[in-house]
Amino acid sequence: MEDIEIVDSKEGADLKDADIIKCLDHGFVRLVDVMGGDESIVQAARVSYGKGTKNVRQDKGLINYLLKHFHMSPFEMVEFKFHCVGGENRIPTSLGFKKVSESLNAISIHNAEDQAVIISSRNTGKKELFRLHLDRGYFIDVTEDHRVRILDENGKLTFKRASDINNNEHVCLYGGVSWSNGSIQKLNAPKFGNKRTSNIKISFPESLTPELAELTGFYLGDGYLSRAGLEFPVGLENLDTLDHLVLLLRNIFLTEPRVRNDGKIYRVHINSRTLAKWWIDNGFKKDSALCLCVPERIWNSPPSTAYAFLRGLFSADGCITDTNGVALTSACFEFVKEIQQLAHALGIPLSHINRPGAHSLYTWTEEGLKVFSQKVDFWEKKKQQKLYALLAKPFMQRASAIPNAFNLVTNNALVVNGSEAVSHHFRSQLYMNCNLSKNEFIESYNHGYFPEELGELANLLFLKIKNRENLGVQDVYDFHVSSKNQFVCNNVIVHNCKMPIFVARQWIRHRTASVNEISGRYSIMEDTVWRPDPKDLRQQAVINRQGSLDRAVPDLLNSEILATYNNDIETIFKHYHESVDKGLAREVARVALPLSTYTEWYWKMDLNNLLHFLWLRMDQHAQKEIRVYAEAIAVFVKKRCPFTWEAFEEHRLNSVTLSSSEVEALRKAARSTELLERTLEERKGQLKEAGASDALVTTELAELRSKLAGEKIE
Repeated sequence: MEDIEIVDSKEGADLKDADIIKCLDHGFVRLVDVMGGDESIVQAARVSYGKGTKNVRQDKGLINYLLKHFHMSPFEMVEFKFHCVGGENRIPTSLGFKKVSESLNAISIHNAEDQAVIISSRNTGKKELFRLHLDRGYFIDVTEDHRVRILDENGKLTFKRASDINNNEHVCLYGGVSWSNGSIQKLNAPKFGNKRTSNIKISFPESLTPELAELTGFYLGDGYLSRAGLEFPVGLENLDTLDHLVLLLRNIFLTEPRVRNDGKIYRVHINSRTLAKWWIDNGFKKDSALCLCVPERIWNSPPSTAYAFLRGLFSADGCITDTNGVALTSACFEFVKEIQQLAHALGIPLSHINRPGAHSLYTWTEEGLKVFSQKVDFWEKKKQQKLYALLAKPFMQRASAIPNAFNLVTNNALVVNGSEAVSHHFRSQLYMNCNLSKNEFIESYNHGYFPEELGELANLLFLKIKNRENLGVQDVYDFHVSSKNQFVCNNVIVHNCKMPIFVARQWIRHRTASVNEISGRYSIMEDTVWRPDPKDLRQQAVINRQGSLDRAVPDLLNSEILATYNNDIETIFKHYHESVDKGLAREVARVALPLSTYTEWYWKMDLNNLLHFLWLRMDQHAQKEIRVYAEAIAVFVKKRCPFTWEAFEEHRLNSVTLSSSEVEALRKAARSTELLERTLEERKGQLKEAGASDALVTTELAELRSKLAGEKIE
């Protein structure tokens, strides 16, 4: 198993605790889900008995008997699917910032770098779901085995099962703008009654424009809706807000709103029952200040519309403070959580804090405050000026700093010639155990103090898990994403078998599986290929024409073959990308790609057929590269079904099959010598050492005698 690497295993655990296994140079196998185990096999075999009627030892013996005598149908009750997320999470897709349960038809999703093609998406049934409550009010709903991007206590970025994340590790949130898609939302046409209800002539927009989204945000903060129409109160001192609101209403509905000063506030309104009904029909109505929600059309819109919605909302209910930056307060908990999700996807992280009678959101990163000022801002000039003054000061450096900085620097910092020593450059982290601010990291990274692969730290935010809440059994969903094998879910980065195509072709011969493979018609194929080590360039076998020898070709030929191979790969992919850039269809351009190109797929198979796959592909005569993947899968099977694996090794994997003539020769030798009795005595000793009962010893010896001597069992 030298060509596989167990990663993300629990500390101090052995191979059976692995979550993902790396294979060859760029491949991996990951167990997504398992339905059933040894107990399911036993239940299927004992249809007439309930669970618990037999002890563990008898269960083990039954599984052993089934495999030994090829009674395989009970093993079809167990399925392996080579994790899942809850349907209420929101993900940034080609359809907008949608709930997971509503995104199965999306074609792309953000992967914490760019939009990546969704290879497959589906409802995977019902599973136990957990909510991870993070610092600052963030959360994500996942199954306990779903892998989440974390910064571990050693300062290493990795993926880890949700159930295994400890108190010294931080969940990674994407800090940039992940919401980059959506569509213009068509609106329902107004329904005019038979009688005129107003002399006001109103033009109704046909789609949700940024101006209408801005008005909707302001309405959710400070507006009223009655049967007579829309009304907005504005403070007497807020003349900028009054002017902007009147201009919005005039531009949206092409009518002049009425403004009345009652001595305490301005009241801006448009009286129209048709407008009131139209407002309700398009989902903009709020029930009360205690029952608010972001309209569905906002979630489905392009980011420019969502920014405008926030501009209206913060202009109504937002403020600016010297300590917390931009802040928003609402009496509705659900609404505050939605705004936190929405704003973060737009690059504006907001921290949620509960105060008596109110829920507050406030900015907690310097970059988020900058994005707010550029994309959202306030209507009131006084608030604008206060925001710009705040941006001119050092602000929020500690909140968004990179944690576990001592280990991050100790394990990763590089010596830079001509610059100050690492110990001096990072003295605050090494000697005072301070976190590393984003600005310090970016400056150090640009000067070469950190390796290139750590560059993504600049776009991440880090939060600890406060507690875990069991949400019970719910529908769960899974997405298979091309490129980076990860995607953003509730603003948290979460994960997605990958093998060279020539390995996949041997794999797919086993037609008893359900397979969903990455498509070269939808995706640009990555320049990721299997590059053999010199020892992998094996010589052709002479007797076995489809096999190879264990020794490589001579060194001189080895170097020449590798050089030619690498040059061919570079040329092929160069021509592939050139063809795509010239407009050639991806489905045509891909045909010239080599078999060493890595592909990815989801693979589901019942245990009966999976054991047959492993029996064939773990055999010493199978090609080495497919054996690597079979050995990786075997790790998962051994962990989930230990009794079955033990019986499989005993009766299938390590057994041999003899032809009828070979059996006859063996029986003839056994009858004419003491071989039979000596073999039976040796087998009896094995059984006694294993703790077998007298009845089992008698049965096993009778079966062995029948095989060796051809005697009928009485």
